[in-house]
Amino acid sequence: MMNRNVEEIIVRHIKELSEEKGRLLPEVTKDQSIMEDLNLTSMQISTLVSCLETDFGVDPFATGEIGLMDVSTVGELCEIYEDALRKKN
Repeated sequence: MMNRNVEEIIVRHIKELSEEKGRLLPEVTKDQSIMEDLNLTSMQISTLVSCLETDFGVDPFATGEIGLMDVSTVGELCEIYEDALRKKN
């Protein structure tokens, strides 16, 4: 079960990054592809991960076990951060 707080924070950042490029996203769902459905660039995804590291205090990609490009959907990104937060605590 997805932590609602993690999902809300990730969705908020995705919407903010899209708005900075002049695109309003009415809805972001866990099944949407980050690059294809939401059209985030690799630079925006890097910015997203940086913002999430600041918010959550973890970087699940730092170990190299999971590559950022291995993550395709919003739901997968949420699960990765939830897992990292569980391991941190």
